[in-house]
Amino acid sequence: MEMEQTGIPVLEKGFTSSTQQEAGSNSDRDLKGTGVPADMIEGVWKEVGQWIEKALSYGNGEFATEDIYDALIEREMQLWIIYEMPEKKIVLAVITQIITYPQKKTCRVVALGGESHLLWERRLFILEEWAKQEGCVNVEAFVRSGLAKKMKHLGYNNTYTVVSKDIEGGEVSGVN
Repeated sequence: MEMEQTGIPVLEKGFTSSTQQEAGSNSDRDLKGTGVPADMIEGVWKEVGQWIEKALSYGNGEFATEDIYDALIEREMQLWIIYEMPEKKIVLAVITQIITYPQKKTCRVVALGGESHLLWERRLFILEEWAKQEGCVNVEAFVRSGLAKKMKHLGYNNTYTVVSKDIEGGEVSGVN
């Protein structure tokens, strides 16, 4: 498999594959998925940046869109896309980051945006296989509860829940 320096499969090679949507859908769609090499981020970003920005708006302010873009260029994060053939129209983008904990290495899904997360479900194996090759033992994602429930049938478990409170300029719990 041809890879660039980050280990991301070169566009349209390696893990790229396609399947048709389930029978009974309004239109069969030939979808492919792949990692995007760092030297191609700028061109693709014009199409996916707004999706990533929208996905980040559901977060807790950990990242700005510019932070994600810079991390992709610096090869600290990875961009994955799902595109529709034959036009190669991008329909979904996923941002990942390899996290090395003291006891294990994991692939974290940082953001997902585009037409529908359902399109990614049929391509999740691309990311999982790449993560294995990178030495990761699992894939994790910080998602809202609705998506966590939808991912259960893919083998993803709701391991724990993260709660947060903005304390900058706010009241401290338990103080009158």
